[in-house]
Amino acid sequence: MKYGIGFDVGTHLFVAGRENEEGGIDFTEQVDAFFTMESSEESKGLLDMLGVPYIERKGKLSVIGADARSMANTFKSETRRPLEKGCLNKKDLDAFGMLQVIIGKTIGEPKKPGEIVKYSVTSTPLGTDQTFDFHKSQIENIFKNLGYTPQSIQEARTIALSELASDKFTGCCISMGGGTTTVYLGQYGIDNPDLQFSIGIAGDWIDDQASQMFHGLTRTKVQTIKERGFNIIKPNGDVNIDELEGPELLEARAKEALSAYYISYITNILRAIKQKFDNTSLPEFETPIKLVIAGGTSMAGDFIEVFKKEMTKIKLPLDISEVVHASSPNHAVCKGSLVAAQLEERKRG
Repeated sequence: MKYGIGFDVGTHLFVAGRENEEGGIDFTEQVDAFFTMESSEESKGLLDMLGVPYIERKGKLSVIGADARSMANTFKSETRRPLEKGCLNKKDLDAFGMLQVIIGKTIGEPKKPGEIVKYSVTSTPLGTDQTFDFHKSQIENIFKNLGYTPQSIQEARTIALSELASDKFTGCCISMGGGTTTVYLGQYGIDNPDLQFSIGIAGDWIDDQASQMFHGLTRTKVQTIKERGFNIIKPNGDVNIDELEGPELLEARAKEALSAYYISYITNILRAIKQKFDNTSLPEFETPIKLVIAGGTSMAGDFIEVFKKEMTKIKLPLDISEVVHASSPNHAVCKGSLVAAQLEERKRG
C-alpha cells in the first residue's frame, strides 16, 4: 500500500483521504461543529441509544459533528465551531479541545510511525497582514500527538494537484469553502506565494448575511436549508410563495436571501481576483488555461452557470479556456493533499 494521508482542514468540514488496496481513495468526513448542553444521565442515555457522538467535560455534554447542527436547530440556537475564517477560533476557549477530538475522529491512527499527513491551509487574505502561524502550530501539535508527521500545503494549490494532471498541473484554481475563498494560479503545480492568496469572504459570509434578513433565522438554520438542496437562479422553483405560511414561508424567504447573497459573493470574489491579477506580474502561459472551482460553497445549484455569467461582466486578465467544477468539489482539496503526501513519502522511501 502507499503511505501518506491528505487532510482538508475546512472551516465547515474536515475530510481525511487515504488510498485503499484497490487504488481508490477512502474519504472520512466530519462536520467541524459542536453544540454544548448540560450533562445528565438521561441525556447521555438518549445520545448513546441514538449513536450520537459526544464528549463530556466539566459537567457539560458537547455533541460533535453533523448531529451538533441538528441539536442546535432543535433549540433554535447556533453551533460553535473550532475554526473561524480558516484558522483556530480564538474567541472560543473550548475550540482547541474540540478541535483535537474532531480531528482525531476524522483521521484515525497512522499506518506507520511518523506517516506524513499533508493538511490544507489558506493564504493571507487580501488587504490584511493576518498570519496563520499559531493556527498551524496548534494543528501540527494535534497531528504529532496522533503519531503523524504534519506538513502544510496551500489549499487552492491542492486543487491543481487533484484536477489538472492532464494540463500539467497548470491553471487557476479557486477553493470556495466556509471561512475564506482561496486562489492559486500557477504552472506545473509549483508553489508560488506571489500567486496564492485568499479573500476574506466565503460560505459563512453568505449564511450570516442571509440569516439577518428575516426574524427567526439563524446561521445554522440557513446552512441546513442550503445543504438540503438549493438553486441560485430559481431558489424556490415553481412554488408560489404567496400560498406559503409559517415555517415553509420562512424557508422560502431564506432561499431568496441566499440567492441574492450568492450572486453578491461571486461578484465580489471576481472583482478581488481581477484587482489582484491586474497588479501582479503574471506567468506567460503557452495556451489558454482552465479555471477550476471546488469547495462546499460551490455546491449550490447553478453555481457554475452564475459564475460564468458574472465572469463575462468582470474581465479577468487571463485567457481562460473553460470554467469547470472539480470532479468531486467537497473532496478535491483532500485528494490533492493526498497526492502531495504520497510524493513526500516516495521521497522518503
